[in-house]
Amino acid sequence: MVSGFQTLRQKYPNSKVFITGHSLGAAVSAHAVPVIFQLNNNKPIDIFYNFGSPRVGDQKYASWFNSQNFIQLFGRITNGADPVVHLPPMGYPIQFYHYNHEIFYPSFKSQGTKHVQCYKGEDNSCADGVLIDTSISDHLSYFGWDWTNEANKCE
Repeated sequence: MVSGFQTLRQKYPNSKVFITGHSLGAAVSAHAVPVIFQLNNNKPIDIFYNFGSPRVGDQKYASWFNSQNFIQLFGRITNGADPVVHLPPMGYPIQFYHYNHEIFYPSFKSQGTKHVQCYKGEDNSCADGVLIDTSISDHLSYFGWDWTNEANKCE
């Protein structure tokens, strides 16, 4: 990733930098943000959105991430009863937390779906408010995109 970013940054020095990922890719992309920020000469990343991300660090990590100016526009997008966004659980002994700014869609099953923005990493107005979070299909179908079907096409 490092050499690839450096090559592309050199070839396209004025291009915007977007970072995204889904599920485990979302977790990896969150951990890549500080590295890419440094590779980008400490210039903020233009856009960082991820989908269905698990929690990626403890409270200290979330607070640190939130206090940085790594990104200009960002959000963790969550969908309905996606169980992955509740992992690992916040209880003892793990105590992981999400970093800030969640964009929660209660459902993508109908057109014109409204979303809720929560500016704290853990907020009962967003995914934390879903009592039964066991919908694998919600994890695999953000914005109607079938992640499983598309992943199976990759070779």
